[in-house]
Amino acid sequence: MGRPKKGQNTKKNAPQKEENHDDEIPNENNHENSNDNQNESLENENDPKKTNIDTKTVEIAGDVLKIITCNVASLASAWNKGFYDYIQVDSPDIICIQETKLHAQSKTPFTNFILDGYYGYFLNSEEKKGYAGTAIYTKLKPLSVKPGFKDSEGRVIQMEFSKFFLVNSYVPMAGMKLERKSYKVETWNPKIGNLIEELSKTKPTVWCGDLNVAHMPIDIYDTKGKDKVAGYTPEERKWFDDFLKKGFVDVFRHLYPDKQQFSFYSYRFDMKAKNRGWRLDYFIVPQAAIDEKLPVDCSILSTDFSDHSPVVLLLDKEKVVTDEDLPVTEPGITILNSGKTFTKNNTTTNESDSSQKKKKGKTMTMDMFVKPKESKEDENKEEQSKEEVNKEDESKEEGNKEDESKEEKSQEEGNKETDSSATETRSSPRRSKKENTNENQDTVSKEGGDKKNEKKAAPKKGNAKKATRKKK
Repeated sequence: MGRPKKGQNTKKNAPQKEENHDDEIPNENNHENSNDNQNESLENENDPKKTNIDTKTVEIAGDVLKIITCNVASLASAWNKGFYDYIQVDSPDIICIQETKLHAQSKTPFTNFILDGYYGYFLNSEEKKGYAGTAIYTKLKPLSVKPGFKDSEGRVIQMEFSKFFLVNSYVPMAGMKLERKSYKVETWNPKIGNLIEELSKTKPTVWCGDLNVAHMPIDIYDTKGKDKVAGYTPEERKWFDDFLKKGFVDVFRHLYPDKQQFSFYSYRFDMKAKNRGWRLDYFIVPQAAIDEKLPVDCSILSTDFSDHSPVVLLLDKEKVVTDEDLPVTEPGITILNSGKTFTKNNTTTNESDSSQKKKKGKTMTMDMFVKPKESKEDENKEEQSKEEVNKEDESKEEGNKEDESKEEKSQEEGNKETDSSATETRSSPRRSKKENTNENQDTVSKEGGDKKNEKKAAPKKGNAKKATRKKK
């Protein structure tokens, strides 16, 4: 593993606007046309301390453990926009994801999100479908994995390795109208803070994720009018500041105290092109981890599969990984809510996706998960397959008709049965290709079977007479 390239870009096909995003920062246009803001933006471009270009080189001695955190703003969407490709290229050891927006009834089966070489642990929102949710993929087998604390929105996963704890969290947003600010600052934040403090008493704890707060003025492109905007209110910033004073360190800010770089850009008004963003995504470690020089580097990448950018933490591998941390042997996924597991080689489908169970011979393979969302090409293939089955059914029906015709002639030539008995034999109802899908037709056929038999027998009887005349 090498050091990630700063400013790495994979695909540039993310949409310009995203609807219903839990992390969307409101009122971004309050000062959009301000001359002061435009001048400040120009000044920032000429100031090496306020650019997105990394000007510091960190010497890396030996191997490193690479951990990334990223709010994907819907895993299914990000997967198709370049997230999967990025993982294949950068190959981090541990991947912490926020805002997966998955749930038990998701249309895309969890099997589609299996990553070769990783085992994934998902915690979904039970409060609301298509909302929040977190996940961790790891190349190393953890000693334990569980939700950080009771939370119906699936926001915290706690993972233990031999030398450290890892906590992946998606901190709630204060709300567009700050309606959840009190809940966040007075209830939720203290819970996550207590968890990190308690775990850190046993092992060094790496806390990462979308923390939904811009801690310092340098962490936001413009502070004017933002004190009443979610993520930059005095109450949110004070809580975060007080927590760090308890002996914890923001790794990126520790390594780059004067560098202005952002991890979130609103899709509105093309904010990324104007470099008007927020730094909302963090890696937090205890001061003791800094003293022991566990973190080697921390960087913010540039990608387009989400409105958030991945943040990368490099740890000294010799200090955080031991022989107890065995590599993953079989890729798979476990849903922490239910304990249900999925592996690459099984045919387990989403427990609530009945449509998947109806598809005969539909075995999930690695070839299918590159694009979780079914394409039109896949739908066309399925339709062609159905047409082929229908053609086979029609061919069988024609064969049955020929056999009956031969039987009819044989019976007439032998004069062994009366016309009425022959009619009864030949008029037995045959299965059509629509019987399996139309129960009403099947019922009508059974109730009026005698009448239909009489009608079918009449033309066949006439044909029999013609055959007799020809013989004479």
